[in-house]
Amino acid sequence: MLASVENGTYSYQLNFVTNGSEWFARGDIVTLYDIAVPGTLAEVSIPGEPDFLEKSVQLLGNTPPDLVGAEGVLDDPSLLNLTIHSNVIPSNTPGVIQNINITIAGATDEIRAEIFTSVTTLNVGGSLSQLGAAPVPALVPEPAAGGTATILLGLTSSRPRAWR
Repeated sequence: MLASVENGTYSYQLNFVTNGSEWFARGDIVTLYDIAVPGTLAEVSIPGEPDFLEKSVQLLGNTPPDLVGAEGVLDDPSLLNLTIHSNVIPSNTPGVIQNINITIAGATDEIRAEIFTSVTTLNVGGSLSQLGAAPVPALVPEPAAGGTATILLGLTSSRPRAWR
């Protein structure tokens, strides 16, 4: 998941193994929640900007439909979320998406606990929604009292994790 932090740039690595049963395919998503205070997100980049990936930043969601309202899925509407979308047709090639870089203006190299959700495609039909813990940048500046989401430590789910 979080591969490195240097000078306020947080680099993530998404590992996915296409073992014949699950793919990160067209329409699938991974969302990191509550990554930044609006106005502080300087850049989100994926070196080489692969054609099969798109990124979006939003205040709420993109949460897989069967995880909306699930225990542990807290989304602070005053903080930005980052979603990576896949536009690729499934293949049996294992893959790694490296260096999803998030740069926060004024950030230190500190982290805090948050969550990710994802939805991937199953080759037998249907999809697999997942929820897990994710380290994200410390907030700069800190939101006003009452605007901070509860920090979740050690959050796991009974579903397998896709993002490591």
